[in-house]
Amino acid sequence: MPVSPANILSLPLAHLRTLIAACPAFQAWTGAANAAAAAARIHLVNLPEGDLTRPFALIGYGEKWKYTKIADISFQARGELFVMFEDDVASANQASEADAVIAFMNDVGATLAEMMDFSGWNGYLHIAEIEIGSVPERFTSEEGQMDEDYYRVEFVATWDGR
Repeated sequence: MPVSPANILSLPLAHLRTLIAACPAFQAWTGAANAAAAAARIHLVNLPEGDLTRPFALIGYGEKWKYTKIADISFQARGELFVMFEDDVASANQASEADAVIAFMNDVGATLAEMMDFSGWNGYLHIAEIEIGSVPERFTSEEGQMDEDYYRVEFVATWDGR
């Protein structure tokens, strides 16, 4: 039985998953019918064993977290979360590196834009800043029956308790 997030350290991770899954751009990109189906394409902390279906997101904890007293009886939490996106390169884009990376970053960019639009509204996690953690990178392998060609990009999302 999965463990449910319950506090100031685990809830932000679950809230980021909810935020990404709510984005129509991510739903369309993953072919998900709704936010619940899209959430199944967002992995927490590490990737599951076995075959992965791309596109997907992986989210986890970042390096920073703090809990600041802002008034006599009021505190505010702030931290970082790791966000990685991966997607296969479409066969139509395999011959052109520019087409492959632009198609991938169009989907990532649409998702990020909606995340920022939804951030802090209707109970969604408040994202104060998103910063690229590593540039888009293409991975290919032709080992045995494994023939992969995909892109990956990583971000750090800074959230706060507003």
